[in-house]
Amino acid sequence: MTPSAFAEALQSYCGWSGGSVTSYGRSAARNAYVGGAEESRHLLWLAADVIYYPNEKPDVGEAQRMARKLGIRVIREDDHDHIQSL
Repeated sequence: MTPSAFAEALQSYCGWSGGSVTSYGRSAARNAYVGGAEESRHLLWLAADVIYYPNEKPDVGEAQRMARKLGIRVIREDDHDHIQSL
């Protein structure tokens, strides 16, 4: 998946879920600062962190099904969802 295709899928996912992006592409320095993995897809602009307002995350199963339709993946974390290319 290209960064442009990921951006389109992310926009569609956020439109469907009511999510807002809090972290997207990162420099290596920023990724290290926030404790990101060395191989993080954020470094390639193929990952984003999404929060929901007012803190109402969609059902994880529903979110994962929608993401698969868009060619992306949802990883549920404590305070946000990590969205990345497949």
